[in-house]
Amino acid sequence: MDFWRYSRQVALESIGFSGQEKLKSANVSVVGLGGLGSQVAMSLAAMGVGKFILVDFDVVSEPDLHRQLIFTEEHIGMSKVEAAALELKKRNSSVKVEPLCVFVDEKSAEKAVKDADLVVDCLDTLSSKYALNRACIEHKKALVFGSALEEYGMVSVFKPWVSACIECVYPNLSDEGLPTCATAGVLPQLVQLVGSIMAAQAVKQILGQNTLLDTLLFIDLKDASFEKVSLLRNPNCPAHLGLPLSYKNEVTEMCTRNGRRLLMLKLENPPKIEEALTKLSQNSVNAKLVGTQVLSFVDEQGSRFSYTSAGVLLAEISEVYSTIDEAKLVVERVSRMLN
Repeated sequence: MDFWRYSRQVALESIGFSGQEKLKSANVSVVGLGGLGSQVAMSLAAMGVGKFILVDFDVVSEPDLHRQLIFTEEHIGMSKVEAAALELKKRNSSVKVEPLCVFVDEKSAEKAVKDADLVVDCLDTLSSKYALNRACIEHKKALVFGSALEEYGMVSVFKPWVSACIECVYPNLSDEGLPTCATAGVLPQLVQLVGSIMAAQAVKQILGQNTLLDTLLFIDLKDASFEKVSLLRNPNCPAHLGLPLSYKNEVTEMCTRNGRRLLMLKLENPPKIEEALTKLSQNSVNAKLVGTQVLSFVDEQGSRFSYTSAGVLLAEISEVYSTIDEAKLVVERVSRMLN
C-alpha cells in the first residue's frame, strides 16, 4: 500500500497503519448516489477504502450537479452508478468498484448488502430505506443512516439485528405527501456536511469505533446547531416484529426534472438493455444508448424517457399533458412496449 498517499490520516492516533489496512480491506456498499452518496463515496475512496458496491437506479440530470459533486455535465443522461464508478477510479485507481443499477425494494435490497462489510444508507425514499433496513437485519450488517432536506440533516448508526433501527424511530410512514429536494429544496453545503459526517462514521465502524451507534445527530444549518438524541429499540417496531412491508408497483410521481413532471415505473418483467432496444425499435422508437446501462428516447409529443438496466422507466412528461392521469397513461403506454 502507498502509505505516503495517506500519511496525513495515518498520523492520526485513531487510524494509524493498522487502521489504514482495515480501510483497504473494507467493502462498503453506498446505497443511493444523490448528494449524500456522492459525498460518501468520494470521501471514502480518497481515504483508501478498498472496494465499493455502488447502488442506484437513476440517471444523472442537470439539477443534480449543484450538490452531487462527483458528476459533471458530461455525465448527464448516464446511469449514476456507471458515472460514479468511472469518477472514483479517476480519483483513486487502486479502488475496486462494483456498480449495481438496482431499484432498492424488498426483493432487491439483499443485492445491496449481502457482500458488504458495511452499508451506508443514502436513499431518499422511506420505502427503500425500510427495505434496506430489513436486509441489514437479515444479513446482520451495520448501517450508517443519513438524510438531508432544506437546511436540516440527520445521521445515525444502527446494528439493527441487535439494537434500534430506522423503523424503531420512524415506523409505518409513507413517502406520499412527504417533502422532497425538488419541492422543499436542499442547501448544497448541508449535503456535503451530512455526507462527510456519514463517511466519518463509516470509517469509525470499519475501525471498530461506535461513536453514533443508537444515537441520532440532528444538524440545523439555519442556526448552525447540533443536537444528539439517544435511541432505544422499539418493542413495537414493524421490522423487528417481522411485519410485511406494503409495496405498490405503480406509476409514481417523483420530483420535477427540467421543469416537467417526472414519473417512474419499475417494470414487473424488465428486459435487458439489448432486448429493450430491440423492442423499442420494433415499435418505431429511435432510442440511443447512453453509457452501457441507459436507453434514452423521446416520443412524438416531446416526453423524454430513460430506461435503465435496473428495469426502471423514468419519464419527463411533455407539457401537452396537463393532468397526472394523462401523464400516467403515457408511461403505461411505453411500458407495454417494453414488457
